[in-house]
Amino acid sequence: MDTTGDLELVSIGRKGRDAMRRNRVPIVAHFAGFRDRPSFEDVLPLVRLVSDEYEAGTYNQVDIIFTRFVSTLVQRAEMVGLLPIKPTSDTRGIPGSQFIFEPAPDVVLDELLPRYLGTRLYQAALESTASFFSSQMVAMKNATENADDLIEDYTLRYNKARQANITSELIEIASGAQER
Repeated sequence: MDTTGDLELVSIGRKGRDAMRRNRVPIVAHFAGFRDRPSFEDVLPLVRLVSDEYEAGTYNQVDIIFTRFVSTLVQRAEMVGLLPIKPTSDTRGIPGSQFIFEPAPDVVLDELLPRYLGTRLYQAALESTASFFSSQMVAMKNATENADDLIEDYTLRYNKARQANITSELIEIASGAQER
């Protein structure tokens, strides 16, 4: 049973793609992922795909799901609407509709849309990368602490076994000397 409706997905990275395949979500495009230090140029093919398809009317809404970096120990999956752009209710400092667009508003928006999308997608890529490295760092710290605890435990066990062997040998030597 397909519960995704009209949902289509562009995946970035292997894990997301595999999860969506298991859930039978249609994937229209896949990007292998970004380097360890994503650059703005890395997101440009994705920006082109999203803006072209949205402008062509293929999609009436575009959302992005990514891992937001909150702190070293906290990362949250978040869904943010990219398109259509919704005006904010915060209009402080904006005097009515007294704007004069030069060139025409359509030309300005055609220029701004890819830049807006690029900035938002680049931010998401950076936050996801920071979240990944933070999770990796915490996992490695925990693994190191666990390994240190194991080393300490096994060292203690080894020393106890060694001490028991030495004590046993001393008792054998002492009892052998008494028998003579």
